[in-house]
Amino acid sequence: MAGGYAEPVPQRAKVGLLLPLSGQNAALGQSLMNAAQLALFEQGAPGFEFVPRDTNGTPAGAAAAARQAIQGGARVLVGPLTAQETAAVSIPARAAGIPVLPFTNDANQAAQQVWPLGITPVQQVRRLVAAGQAQGVQRFALAAPDGALGRQMASALRSAASELNLPQPLVEFYPAAAQPGLVARDVAQKLALTAESPEEQRPGMLILGESGAR
Repeated sequence: MAGGYAEPVPQRAKVGLLLPLSGQNAALGQSLMNAAQLALFEQGAPGFEFVPRDTNGTPAGAAAAARQAIQGGARVLVGPLTAQETAAVSIPARAAGIPVLPFTNDANQAAQQVWPLGITPVQQVRRLVAAGQAQGVQRFALAAPDGALGRQMASALRSAASELNLPQPLVEFYPAAAQPGLVARDVAQKLALTAESPEEQRPGMLILGESGAR
């Protein structure tokens, strides 16, 4: 009725969605945005809305996207994809007191108000070992770049094998800058040498410690 009280329309909180909507990973970024929007639709009318911002797949682009989202009223940032982009985003986010939920699996990016959503390499290794053992695999092999990531994966593999009372794994490191084709050939040659070993000494699963880009 005229002059009656009207219920105020609740304002939905804004969540900045930092994705590479252009650049080399644009297809992946678009897929993630579609998945986010679908999840939002299935929730009905949640108390928040996604505000997509294009990172262009670069640290500089991610930092700019974060600033735009924050200036637009975002109270939380979801994304970006990589560790380098996350490091860039954390600076303006921390200054504004805004939490960040990046998709990176680099646990080193975890810090005050930054909580990575990705599965870490250590978690991936442990899951692979558990799945392999469930399928009857008793010995594992790892081929990984000689660096922090490779050493981390090797340590996780050895620990997982020890905890499950499995034989110690075969671990092969190679130069991080080596060409993928040469790496594959070298690893194949070394694994072929184990074919002449007793069956219990042969690895039943090879874990390759490489990124999707390679």
